[in-house]
Amino acid sequence: MRAAIAVLILGFAAVGAAHAADLTDSVWAQAPGRSEWAKAYPAAAAAAGTPGNVKLRCTATARGSLDGCRVISESPAAHGFGAAALSLASEMQLKATDAHGLPVAGRSLVVPVKFEPSVLKPAHIMTNPDWLRQPTQQEAVDFIPAAARGEGGKTVIECVVSNRGLLDDCSVVKETPPGHGFGGAALAMSQLFEMRPMTVDGLPVGGGKVDHPCQLRARARFARRSRRPFDTCDVGGAVERDPYRRGHVRRVPS
Repeated sequence: MRAAIAVLILGFAAVGAAHAADLTDSVWAQAPGRSEWAKAYPAAAAAAGTPGNVKLRCTATARGSLDGCRVISESPAAHGFGAAALSLASEMQLKATDAHGLPVAGRSLVVPVKFEPSVLKPAHIMTNPDWLRQPTQQEAVDFIPAAARGEGGKTVIECVVSNRGLLDDCSVVKETPPGHGFGGAALAMSQLFEMRPMTVDGLPVGGGKVDHPCQLRARARFARRSRRPFDTCDVGGAVERDPYRRGHVRRVPS
């Protein structure tokens, strides 16, 4: 009987240990933006243009906030980067579950926080955004304007990324052909995009800008068959893919 109880205790302990395992595949819901990063940047280091790298060890709460953070590495030392990173950690928030759908509550994680002088400058256009979500082909078809009359169109919109990774303050930069509603369609569809609010190496995304080229084709009978991301809207403009022709990739002129 005692042996059976001991086995049960060990089993529960193993389950608890697995549940509290280090969090290595976290998903951020919110992070400080470029302006908050600039305010936290140590003054002397900012004046000298000195970059810094910090790693924090924190525990995730049930709400996704970070608790009990401490500095485990700081480079260069004695420049104030550790304290700056700790001040930013209070504004970071994880999603309640990790990339595999497991709760983050009570789990420990390492948070990289990077300081680069570029965050002290005006917002720039991000060339390689890391998307958590993009509209599917099925969703995108619903935005094709009625005025298109079966024709396709191209747009470019410029947006500011929020601290939650959403696209805000979007405006139409280019629309071809004009007057057919493709610019408005792209603006409406921008609500379906979500970026990771912090890069994997610990740089802010909020406050940055993205140029969003998008090509809409009025071929609903093909697009509605797929729930894949709508990859004719390729943010960054380097590649344009046609979802209706398998394997077709062509370069977009710069």
